[in-house]
Amino acid sequence: MSYTTSEARNLAATQSALEVPEHDTDRAAHFAALGFGVVPMPTNKKMPRAKGWPDLAMTSAEEVEEMWRSFTPSGWQNIALTLDGWTVVDVDPKNGGTASLEKLTAEYELPATRTHHTASGPDSLHFIYRADPDRPLKSAPLDPSRYPGIDIKTGRGSLIVAPGSVIDGRRYEVVSAAEPVVAPPWLSEIQGRPVPGHLLRALPYPVPGLRWSPRTATLAELRAVPALAGERRSNCEGSAVHEGHDGAGSRGCRKPPGAQRPVEASRISSSRRP
Repeated sequence: MSYTTSEARNLAATQSALEVPEHDTDRAAHFAALGFGVVPMPTNKKMPRAKGWPDLAMTSAEEVEEMWRSFTPSGWQNIALTLDGWTVVDVDPKNGGTASLEKLTAEYELPATRTHHTASGPDSLHFIYRADPDRPLKSAPLDPSRYPGIDIKTGRGSLIVAPGSVIDGRRYEVVSAAEPVVAPPWLSEIQGRPVPGHLLRALPYPVPGLRWSPRTATLAELRAVPALAGERRSNCEGSAVHEGHDGAGSRGCRKPPGAQRPVEASRISSSRRP
């Protein structure tokens, strides 16, 4: 079974009242028993206050029973779920996520899995999968050029807010209590899609912040490289024009031996994707 966008919306409309325990200690034990790490937060907050909170996560109902109140003043009702061993597809409608989810589910099969919606409403969805150790993902946008508003959250330093938590009077809710399944392999294929060679050759060497390898650089990483338009203009002053190295008839400026070739941001952003 897999989700389409309309099915996800119908689930959110009909199942958002799925119950979780009302008391925060019982709720924390409930989610710990499902395999999440749980960390207390004040009501109306979406991040733990404690420094080093990933190390404070309780991972069993027994730990919650023994330790929860030592961390949690009375009235702290919100709970963070840590994501060690989990992968979450996070759909943010405010940034175009609803349309991107429509596109994604038209192109790929999104397996049915445990699903929550946030305090922002029933279209703001968390699809919760078990992480695939053979296809590691990183907490980052899935592909902001093709699927804006869809992020991946994963790893012990990432979290989502648990259902039953409240922000500005609005609750996080369970949409589907289905058994979580392993994240689909195409997520890593999208996030780790290699960059065409002509784009790699358009980059300066080295690129700050880019793990340099033609096999691992992604389009999202390339777009994060700042454009060096000013450097390009200064390098081209008084230089002869020659054909670009990518074989596409683009024009560049001849540099002295050893000079870096600057990023051509417009060429990166407008190039066709593989």
